[in-house]
Amino acid sequence: MSPFTQVAQDQVGQLGERALIHSIRDWLGDSGRPTPEGIGDDAAVIALEPGKLAAAKDCLVYGKHFDANTAPGLAGAKLLKRNLSDLAAMGARPSHALLACMLPSNLNLEWLQRFYEGIRDCSLAYHVTVVGGDVTSTFKDLAFSLTLLGICPDRPLPRKTARPGDSLWVTGSLGGSLRSKHLHFEPRLKEGAWLAGNAAVSSAIDVSDGLGTDLLNLCPSHCDVILELSKLPLSED
Repeated sequence: MSPFTQVAQDQVGQLGERALIHSIRDWLGDSGRPTPEGIGDDAAVIALEPGKLAAAKDCLVYGKHFDANTAPGLAGAKLLKRNLSDLAAMGARPSHALLACMLPSNLNLEWLQRFYEGIRDCSLAYHVTVVGGDVTSTFKDLAFSLTLLGICPDRPLPRKTARPGDSLWVTGSLGGSLRSKHLHFEPRLKEGAWLAGNAAVSSAIDVSDGLGTDLLNLCPSHCDVILELSKLPLSED
């Protein structure tokens, strides 16, 4: 389904900002909250649990992270899951999200509704509450930016605390993006929480960008990595 339409009555540009925000609240359903905790005020007011606050942000850009062949619901879920994976790598538990939308006037309203429904379904599955965001118009570009908040354990898992002699492990199979795994992956939240509670684990990193790329960010500058390639769990796709 193409995100864009030439039928004027089906375009997002036919709605004013107030009407669009009202529609977004409806599309999000039970994954949203009324003000002051949720959408509809100048800011959301959130009651925080004891502990450390974890925050992650990721973007989704048309033509780079998804295209006209991507189901809008899958695109919405992908945006949230990218952030969930970042929190999982820290051992954090997700709680609240804010979503900013950059929308061209010829965006198809039905496409946008399905996108938000993908956000809604993913939010409900992972116990995330969407509490606000922003909507702005663009000349032609379509992009989204989501900020995800969560509660971090007493001992989070940063990427820069790896030590010489550490063993390297992954929590799932690698590869598969060419076969759309990037749209159907599951964030490793339970695994991240377990790892954060294990004193033998020194560090962690989300490997969505690829193991080779992310290893450079994980390892101390004076260290090398030895990979046992035959033991790497590769996606069957």
